[in-house]
Amino acid sequence: MSPFAELELEADADERAIKRAYAARLRQTRPEDDPQGFQALHTAYQAALASYRQRQAGPVHQAAPAPTALEMTMVAAPPPPAPSPAHADVHAAPPPADRFDLSAFVKEAIVHAADGDPEALDRWLHGIEALWSLDAKAQAGHALVAAVYCQAPPMPEACLETLLAFFGQDRTLAGHDAMALHQLRRRMDLAWYLAPARRSQLARALRLVERPQQRVLDAVLKQLQQPFRWWQVLLRGLHTGFAREVAALMLRLCGGHLDLLPASLDRRQLAFWLSAADLHAIGLPRLALAGARVLATLLGSLVLGLFFGWVAGEDGAVDPAAVYVTVMLGLGLCAFVLALAAWWQLVRWQTGPAPAARWPGRLHAALIPLLVGSGLAMEWLAEAPLAGWPVLLLSGWLAVARALAGRQLPGNLRLWLWIGFVLASPVAHTLAGADFQPAWFTGLFAAVALGAWGFDLWRRYRPWRPARAR
Repeated sequence: MSPFAELELEADADERAIKRAYAARLRQTRPEDDPQGFQALHTAYQAALASYRQRQAGPVHQAAPAPTALEMTMVAAPPPPAPSPAHADVHAAPPPADRFDLSAFVKEAIVHAADGDPEALDRWLHGIEALWSLDAKAQAGHALVAAVYCQAPPMPEACLETLLAFFGQDRTLAGHDAMALHQLRRRMDLAWYLAPARRSQLARALRLVERPQQRVLDAVLKQLQQPFRWWQVLLRGLHTGFAREVAALMLRLCGGHLDLLPASLDRRQLAFWLSAADLHAIGLPRLALAGARVLATLLGSLVLGLFFGWVAGEDGAVDPAAVYVTVMLGLGLCAFVLALAAWWQLVRWQTGPAPAARWPGRLHAALIPLLVGSGLAMEWLAEAPLAGWPVLLLSGWLAVARALAGRQLPGNLRLWLWIGFVLASPVAHTLAGADFQPAWFTGLFAAVALGAWGFDLWRRYRPWRPARAR
């Protein structure tokens, strides 16, 4: 069969028509699906091109052989030397001067994949004539996949799938580690989305449609992409919710697997903010941020005190009493917030699992009896009613919180329990003018605290009792 008939063309078709017909037939005859059919189609294409070039060159003395498929492969060796002018056939078609540059193709393919359009990438790959050869396509595919594994360039997951599918590297037996390939997809996809130019696409992917959420996303990524500086992180840490925003974003981006994040995010910044967001541990980041907030509060109260003193003073003088009162109010506010934070940290520690270390574990189990004993000792030594009541009230509250940890209570029953616990205080009865016996309330709250603590201790260590008995 004539090569033009194989391509469904007329015998006088030009080079452009030959290439178009070959590209159209190539969509139906894929090399990975029908290698023999593709080879026959490729041979007909080369023969048709040689016939067209021979017609353009004029009459020939001897037909030049059709170029083989190896002529379209990558350059593995320099081209053969040209014949001398005395023996050269002036009518023969010149050999193709352009050769396939493998390194340039790999770089250009990565650039096209980074554009984020898998359909355009697929059209570009199918339009490269050098890849119509099976040998050239196999070598180019191996080189490209090796570069992708080595460099992990930013590109969306759909474009990586397009590259692997074009070169037949998406199959199970292609020699890929499934876990490594999955991590590579995630890492490249995250690096592509985290580029500053694609911030709107990242917001849509994370379903952050409201403008305040997008501003938080911009602020977090801007901070994480900067080098770590103490003054900068402490200034940013004055916003009390920033560490939680960083932790929430990292959870949504990579599920906590920080090794999937690109190198553009500073690892020291990540470690600092994630440690500051961990409410179950007290580390240097949390202490540093607490100190920075206390210092900022005191400076702010000093500035306000100077302003109020200037307003209250006469003849432009500053009233020191106004400055002192304002600064003391700021100091009291800081002390109250720090005490409240320490209390909630103590509650989290008691309601959580016992530490594995020996002495911390024993302190975790015996803290409530120690607090109850301290409260009773304070009342006995002071010989005054309600002297140890604050310690007993806090120990009872801590014991009930420990006993209710992990239990689902209906409605707002937990809240009403706390309210009732506080309202039962003899201080509240004193303010109401009720007649009561302080010792009776002291014994009642000590019994409640020890009873709740004993119930929680029995529940925690009950599974180990049969094993110990055996």
